[in-house]
Amino acid sequence: MMGRSKQSKGDDKAKKVSSSPWAQLKEEQKQPKLAKPVQNPQGTFETARGASALQNNDQSEEVYDVHDNEGPVVHGAASETQSELDKLSRESIDSTDQHEQGISPSLTKEFDAQVRPYIDLIDNLRAYGLDRDVGLPAVAVIGDQSSGKSSTLEAICGIQLPRGSGIVTRCPLELRMKCQREKYLNWGGKISYKDKHGNKQSKDIDTSESVEEAVKEAQDAMTEGEVGISEELITLEVTSPNVPDLTLIDLPGIARVAVEGQPADIGRQIKKLIKHYIQKQETIILVVIPSNVDIATTEALQLSQEFDPDGKRSLGVLTKPDLIDKGAEAQVLKAVNNQVIPLRKGYTMVKCRGQAAVDEKQTLKEAIQDEKDFFENHDKFRVLPQDQRGIPSLAKRLTVELVEQIKNVVPDLKTDVRKKLEDTREELRNLGDGLPLTEEGRQGVLLDIVSRFKDELKGLAKGEYTTNLGQELRLLTEVRRRFDTFGTAVEGMAPSEDDRYLMIDIKKQVANHRGRELPNFIMYPVFEALVRKVIRNMKDPGELCLKDVDRSIDIVLDKLCNKWFSRFPQIMGDVKTIVSALRVAAKATCETKLDEQFDMEDLIYTQDKTYLREIDILKEKHKKDEKKRSYMSQEYGKEDKEQQEAEHILDALNCYFTVCYRRVIDMVPMIIRHQMLGVLVNRIGIELTKFAANLANANHVVEDLGVMQKRAELRDRKNRLLRAETDLSRF
Repeated sequence: MMGRSKQSKGDDKAKKVSSSPWAQLKEEQKQPKLAKPVQNPQGTFETARGASALQNNDQSEEVYDVHDNEGPVVHGAASETQSELDKLSRESIDSTDQHEQGISPSLTKEFDAQVRPYIDLIDNLRAYGLDRDVGLPAVAVIGDQSSGKSSTLEAICGIQLPRGSGIVTRCPLELRMKCQREKYLNWGGKISYKDKHGNKQSKDIDTSESVEEAVKEAQDAMTEGEVGISEELITLEVTSPNVPDLTLIDLPGIARVAVEGQPADIGRQIKKLIKHYIQKQETIILVVIPSNVDIATTEALQLSQEFDPDGKRSLGVLTKPDLIDKGAEAQVLKAVNNQVIPLRKGYTMVKCRGQAAVDEKQTLKEAIQDEKDFFENHDKFRVLPQDQRGIPSLAKRLTVELVEQIKNVVPDLKTDVRKKLEDTREELRNLGDGLPLTEEGRQGVLLDIVSRFKDELKGLAKGEYTTNLGQELRLLTEVRRRFDTFGTAVEGMAPSEDDRYLMIDIKKQVANHRGRELPNFIMYPVFEALVRKVIRNMKDPGELCLKDVDRSIDIVLDKLCNKWFSRFPQIMGDVKTIVSALRVAAKATCETKLDEQFDMEDLIYTQDKTYLREIDILKEKHKKDEKKRSYMSQEYGKEDKEQQEAEHILDALNCYFTVCYRRVIDMVPMIIRHQMLGVLVNRIGIELTKFAANLANANHVVEDLGVMQKRAELRDRKNRLLRAETDLSRF
């Protein structure tokens, strides 16, 4: 049916068949209307598919419900909202025909109110560039190379797109179609893109016949040669009475073998580009599959299953039904009826112009009529319900699916946009405004940044956290954790009679220092030596604590310098040098103070009454156990007396350790905190203020090119997020 007779063409003119499927659907809707969507026993809603059996019985001899013949059908994501939109769509098309006869188009306006605002919303958001910040609903069209993808799209929009062998679609093509109800308005088009040098290009298109050449020119301007591909988007806007309200994104066909001039990994590049779009959960995947191949072997369907394993977002389109081998129609019908590889949104079959028809100058208007005749007269495929066959039904279905998807994501979009707007404003605040031209003005900028740096550092040192910070920036919290670790380590040094080596050491020192002391008296030199040994052991955890605190402070200072001074590389380098020198000096001072503290502990002195109370308790204990603890008893041998002496000294050592431990676990953290979080922080504030007050340093307040670019990007993002927030607030 590729070439049609003159008489047939004349019949087409007599019937006034439009050049687009949308207008063709209007003609079809003049036939008796389908019944309202009804709820079936499974709880889903029947639309045109289930309604095929509800049409006028006089006209249904050749149209019967395939449920009874081909087994159960897995319906698409039918919903009450979709049913309402479907009903409005049918009624609005009828209303358009009535409008031509002078009847009020109220239902058409109602349909426009249901559909057009949502599609315009997403088109506007994408035009702002919001898809760089959040995921936007879209219909992404994918297919293997030469699967009939471009032919399907040109049939939907009523304009001829680049076609041929090899890779025809070399850039993602966003096709925005807007149905213009006013008949007196002419067809209008516009193409926009960025060339390979990053320059924005835009061009009005006066006639639909000029679209193919305009798209080719855009692809050539965006790619290297005639075989390269680009990830940049071409936007083609079409306004006409004969197009559906719909936006599609056409992606390059999946190539298996590179042709001459193409990179060897062209297949990988194309798949990467396709994955970028279809991996987004907001995207509806329109998978174009030739009917004359095993659908399980098509890479497009395999990609769809990879990113949509449940098939919730995928809609299959079977093309080239006229090329199916005779006898294979039954298997194809199973595929159309979702019995081979099920998709939640199901399958639709279409027949578009082949290359031979294009060569024979078949018009798109003739192709639509050709498709209609094909399905009505085919002995196998005429059983397909209206909503499973033909470009007009596919166009309507895609509009309904897209609007439903948009409605579902609008609440989340509002939340995402609001959150990203807050983050962007915070980043802009941190970067600050552009720099003044005068030296004094730049000095004022430096003084302001230094002041903010000081305030944040003081807050972190005091544990006053004003924003959600990472653990490393919670300075006082980290320092307190180091102090706790130090206290635990010192507490674990308490002398114990279970320490066999300690008891041996005590007995050995008692034997070496025995002299003129009376029995039952503690040998003080032994006690003193043992205390000093314990104190020396306490010093190691103290030094380790200081080292850990210094490391934490170093991390915080580095992060704060990067945060506040990264705009000015020279200034940041100078500031880091200053604060690093001050930190090293503060650590050295702190080490000296700790040495002094442990030197004082060597004096072995206390007025702490805890020690005296502990000693009195021990004395009472010794009296109550006089037989066992008395050194004068004749019932015990020499070894027993040495053990008793060692235990006596150990008890005294424990009493003093309690006092010393309480003193050390307080004094060491106090020294470190005073020097490293108090003196150091104040010193940094003073020195940086002096640094900023030096007018010569203002000459270094020069922004890095990357910072200026970053600010420009953030301002652009803020503007598009603000525009998006305004648009979304209307929904």
